[in-house]
Amino acid sequence: MIITQGPKGSQENALASVQSAMAEMLSGTLKSSVHLLASLDPGAGKTEALCSFLRSWKADHFSPAGGALVVLATHKEIQSCIDRAGLETQDFAVLIHKNAPLASIGSTDPAAAPVLFTTREMLHRRCQGKTFAETSCYYYLGRPRTLKVWDEAFMPAKDVTLRKDLIVQPLAELRLRDFPAARTLEALGDSLSADRIGQATHVALAVSSAPKALQTHLGLKAGDHLSALQSLAGREGVVVDCNGLGLHLAGAVMPLPEDFAPCLILDASGRVRETYMAMETAGTLKRLPGFTAGYSGLRVRHWNRAASRSTLKDDEARREVLSAVSDIINEGDDAEPWLIIHAQDRDSYSIVEELRGLTINPERLAFLHWGSHHGTNEYRHIRRVVVLGLWRQPSPTYSALHIAAGGPLETAAVRETVEAIKAGEHRHNLLQAVCRSSIREGKPCEVYIVDKLKGAAGLLTETFPGAVVSSWNPEGLKLPTAALRLSMAIEEGLRASGGGTVTKRTVMDLYGASGAAFRKTVTSPAMVDWMGLRGLRVATRYFEDLRAA
Repeated sequence: MIITQGPKGSQENALASVQSAMAEMLSGTLKSSVHLLASLDPGAGKTEALCSFLRSWKADHFSPAGGALVVLATHKEIQSCIDRAGLETQDFAVLIHKNAPLASIGSTDPAAAPVLFTTREMLHRRCQGKTFAETSCYYYLGRPRTLKVWDEAFMPAKDVTLRKDLIVQPLAELRLRDFPAARTLEALGDSLSADRIGQATHVALAVSSAPKALQTHLGLKAGDHLSALQSLAGREGVVVDCNGLGLHLAGAVMPLPEDFAPCLILDASGRVRETYMAMETAGTLKRLPGFTAGYSGLRVRHWNRAASRSTLKDDEARREVLSAVSDIINEGDDAEPWLIIHAQDRDSYSIVEELRGLTINPERLAFLHWGSHHGTNEYRHIRRVVVLGLWRQPSPTYSALHIAAGGPLETAAVRETVEAIKAGEHRHNLLQAVCRSSIREGKPCEVYIVDKLKGAAGLLTETFPGAVVSSWNPEGLKLPTAALRLSMAIEEGLRASGGGTVTKRTVMDLYGASGAAFRKTVTSPAMVDWMGLRGLRVATRYFEDLRAA
């Protein structure tokens, strides 16, 4: 069942390590109390390695008889894995919601099926309050399954946040109908104060009854807003601030039992997500040899311009962004397909319809919204991608992710922690989204990203090693006055030099300023964008025209 080892750092070596780990887990010879992470970039074959292993195990009459539990995100992925592994009805069972169509396929006796499929959500729910050894619904032949494989985005617990405003909002009405429930909510709200930001707070067990009281007295919607309290009761969370949205409680619920380890995690984002680093620090995860793909065929062009859902609500801002994007699309072959990654339409405007209306031959445009940007190979033929704004979460969510990964409560609200988790999630989402395209198969691809992204060059280079990353400033957009003057000075200096470089001293003289004012303009976002588009490099003492090199 084990493929041949390759050189260290190679794709072959990483895949061999995956199959070796599965074989050891299945036979019960792997002695580990921590989870194992196999990080192979998108398209490297980690899912095929799993399916190939299951096919080989089937060919060996499912010997050794340890039993396999495969945890996937969606029902579609479960069906795909069943098909790719060549499993027959008696070989597998599916443990999901009983009313789902997929629940009726496979063996009617899950405990006798060598392979059991389930979803992340179902696993978290079934294991609550029990050890994995006590969760008999996952047994094989009367014992806990020894091979546990989790495909993508592993978390040892579920992140959760609660807004203080929603906690205290129903108090006036609830107090008249259920005074004890109101008192427990009030006490929790009082513990979330500005002088306690960054500190842990205990959620009393009595709070678990509050959502039901709200549903009974104020309606279903009121209870739904605070449904997370049922899981948070008896646990600790951290008080965090979310600027315009006020104070929040960030925490983690529904933790997987400790004896669920070892679980083999197959995650294409394993090398870029900060949550795995938090698990390593907590001592709950060990990395297997990984594989990082080369992205030399990828060109990433970044326009440092806000393009979030809230920004694009503004008609003028939306017109500017979509006009620039449509110009890029319309410049090339009008039969060339493009993939557009964007926030899901929820407001009075539609990115999909408006961009279609601005594009020649709009039928060639494919759209994926954040949240559905992974787990599909449908777009691997597309060589042109546009990312309209990154997927951002409120800052308390990043604190909650840190806690859910096993990070210490005392650092959950620290700025450096929040920024690190946020950057990791940006890398993760960009890697997954962009790799829906032709770069997944190592073929050339060009990506245009529109986002006001701090430290963009570094983050993009970390996400796509070997890619050519440059700035993009759409034609027709005016430079601010200072940047425009400096750009003219650089162009004049390059013409006068007759070569590919011009000294900064020469440019300063032509620009008419030096020192802090000069440095401020050189490093301004608009100037950085222009130099990237123009093909200029800033060295210590000169500007270099890369096009002339």
